[in-house]
Amino acid sequence: MLGAFLALLFAASVHARLTAQEIRNLQTELDTKGATFTVGPNPATERDISELCGLVPPDNWWVGAPFREMRLSVAAPPEPFNWCDEGACPPIRNQGPCGSCWAFATVGPLESNILIEGGEAADLSEQYLVSCTAAGNCGGGWWAHDYHMAEYPPGSEGGAVPEDEFPYVAWNAPCGGPYSHPWKIESWSYVNPYYNVPPVDEIKQAIIDYGPVTVAIYVGSEFQAYGSDIFNTNQNGTVNHGVVLVGWDDNQGSNGIWILRNSWGTGWGEGGYMRIEYGTSQVGYSANYIVYSTDITADFTGEPTEGPVSLTVDFTDQSTGNITSWSWDLGDDSTSEEQHPTHTYDTPGTYTVSLTVSGPGGPDTETKTDFISATQAPRTSIVPALIPLGIP
Repeated sequence: MLGAFLALLFAASVHARLTAQEIRNLQTELDTKGATFTVGPNPATERDISELCGLVPPDNWWVGAPFREMRLSVAAPPEPFNWCDEGACPPIRNQGPCGSCWAFATVGPLESNILIEGGEAADLSEQYLVSCTAAGNCGGGWWAHDYHMAEYPPGSEGGAVPEDEFPYVAWNAPCGGPYSHPWKIESWSYVNPYYNVPPVDEIKQAIIDYGPVTVAIYVGSEFQAYGSDIFNTNQNGTVNHGVVLVGWDDNQGSNGIWILRNSWGTGWGEGGYMRIEYGTSQVGYSANYIVYSTDITADFTGEPTEGPVSLTVDFTDQSTGNITSWSWDLGDDSTSEEQHPTHTYDTPGTYTVSLTVSGPGGPDTETKTDFISATQAPRTSIVPALIPLGIP
């Protein structure tokens, strides 16, 4: 009986929501304060705030973190700018009842950069970050850009995973795999050496130079119930939610607004977006951006497997960029599509080897003439010792 009661109590706390009366009271309170936005029932108000927000800043997260000086352009940035107007905003996602906002805020800028660089729409797996990495889970986490670059779980590799290989399920599902990792970022950085909220101009410059920017914000009931217009209620507390800034407009609000992309579905806010005044509720805290490029360069090395003389050669791909396929011509009418092939030549000789790599930006080929010398070790004659017979 006690167990059943505790189970019901736990379920009630997990699924706590804003009631219609609470939302009406909230709107009255906001009107009194002179708020410039409306609130109302939406899918987010049906959930507890802990299910919607899962950003957990690690202690001293800035220690050893990548910071890069943001050089402001001589030309003033445009007063309004929105990457969505440039066709660089993928569909709004919905994290559901899982504190995985950190994963969606990590994936969003890469999906936008893929659109910016190549015009290819890509749906990337947030579930991979939730289930397979140490960045976090449905109980919360922090930015996971390292896993879209070079960091990876045991038995895997760096890079983003396609959504259709590991679809989002909104719980801490087992990792599974293996998965492909066709998209990789070159690097990422926080906006200048700030571990709070960088200046507006520097966040703008990062958005212009590198695409949509990942940021933290503090979220309370007003944000949860946001319906439309310009959000201007400054709520204080430890940042608890990860979102993406896709643009701004200096002509709106009292001093300008950010265009904020959320991960609570299209039923929240203005089709999944919010207009929020600069400096409100710590929006922009720990602002960071990724560096992504479709440029690729083919390169490789090759070494005999056993000392200086061997007919078997290990080839190592050293290409750079977002590479999705490899095509080797090994010089003796043999080919391979492995990334790092091992090949045994039938006869000794010197061979010209070519590698063609392909990715979203197209192919690149590197040919090395008379590159590898496959040599057979000389045979060593063993002459048996003559033992005289008949000698005592």
